Amino acid sequence: MAIVKRESINFKLPKTLTNALRAAARERNTTATDLVIQGLHHVLGPVPGTGTGNGLETRLQELEAQFNSVISGVETQPKCY
Repeated sequence: MAIVKRESINFKLPKTLTNALRAAARERNTTATDLVIQGLHHVLGPVPGTGTGNGLETRLQELEAQFNSVISGVETQPKCY
């Protein structure tokens, strides 16, 4: 697998958003950077040269995102008794 070069870039984000990002990263045992990358891939779709072809890591991230979406939907459903 090819090594993807990374570049440091700074953004001015609301404090509440950065706090939520860090908390989500801790919950998922990942980094805030990886969550931002996942979000960018979600918004931008496939980007040539990013090393995100059909690799195992990419597929795992896609499945994890789908799983979290399903879990979120189940958690918000009213309970039937």
